[in-house]
Amino acid sequence: MKKFFAEILFVGIAVAAISYYFDGIKNPGFANFISRIKPDYEIANFGTSHGYDFNYHVSPLRGINLNRGGNTLFYDLQNYYYMKENKLLADNAIIVLPISYFIFGLDENRSDRGLENAFVDDYYFYMNRDQIHEYSVKKEVALHSHNAQRNFKSKYKIPQNFKRAPTKNKNVAQNKKRKISQKEKLAKHAEDRTKRHFELARLMPPEKNFMYLEELILDAKESGFNPVLVTVPYYEAYNQGFDLDWLKKQYFERLNRFGNKLGVPYLDYSHDERFTKNEGLFKDSDHLNEAGKEMFSELVLEDINVRLSEN
Repeated sequence: MKKFFAEILFVGIAVAAISYYFDGIKNPGFANFISRIKPDYEIANFGTSHGYDFNYHVSPLRGINLNRGGNTLFYDLQNYYYMKENKLLADNAIIVLPISYFIFGLDENRSDRGLENAFVDDYYFYMNRDQIHEYSVKKEVALHSHNAQRNFKSKYKIPQNFKRAPTKNKNVAQNKKRKISQKEKLAKHAEDRTKRHFELARLMPPEKNFMYLEELILDAKESGFNPVLVTVPYYEAYNQGFDLDWLKKQYFERLNRFGNKLGVPYLDYSHDERFTKNEGLFKDSDHLNEAGKEMFSELVLEDINVRLSEN
């Protein structure tokens, strides 16, 4: 009997050691990206997918996009702490905070996406446990086990889980028959996008998100960094899809008060006609294409320097 238990223990230890080895080969997704970055970034932006509008190749500053699609202010704060504590930011670094229209309505773990908080999965691979909202030991073990299996399959060229072939989109097929203009594409995208984003903006009361944003800004200032609030350019149909009175009271007035209260610059390009009426600068109704990113980045980086020099 003792021999049997000893053999079971040995097998268990061997499996654990092998899993640990394969888990350590590569982190998944965003965790892999952030684990490979180098120190001394002079400018970094957080935020949602709107943070991808910043292109630092047009700047002499060493910059990095630390945003993530649909990210929350809670995890912007945690990623900021990760960068600070690991000394990845240069002295006096500029911290750009692009604030999406819907950001104040999101809860920490994006429960609107379901799947048992799958949104936070990558954060288990590099953040401290106290930085993960509603942390679970069971979830962490399952995630590392799954990652070890994925890395094992990748190393030995074993196919990953079967993926169903995408179904044909009827709208795409119809569009091939009738070539639609970029303006029509953006208008259609805005119609669907704004409905979803307006729902997200009202999922929960905004007070906790104000608290997370204020903590990030105050800590950044106390640490010698230079935080800046930004609203990126949107195509005019995207802006028009929101209740304008709601936008004024629940978004713009709040951000202006926030900037004044904390003494942080706020730069708003959401209705800048150099962008809003130029469909050739947009990939979709709320994201710039490469030409738009370059134009916007040159402009916003120059404006940031002006505003910071004034302070």
